[in-house]
Amino acid sequence: MDRQTVILTHLTLEGDLTEEQRQRLREIGDRCPVHRLLSAGTEIRTLLPPTAPPLVEITP
Repeated sequence: MDRQTVILTHLTLEGDLTEEQRQRLREIGDRCPVHRLLSAGTEIRTLLPPTAPPLVEITP
């Protein structure tokens, strides 16, 4: 049986970004040198979850 390595990544973006900006940042990340090196012979799946609500900072 031929087995292939699969790397699953979760990309979290913060800030007030449009869906177009979010997709563009994902595309840029897919072209970075580390991603390209790892993806040679390896499948990498990047998940971009829906926009999350802003983080709330709790101060004492």
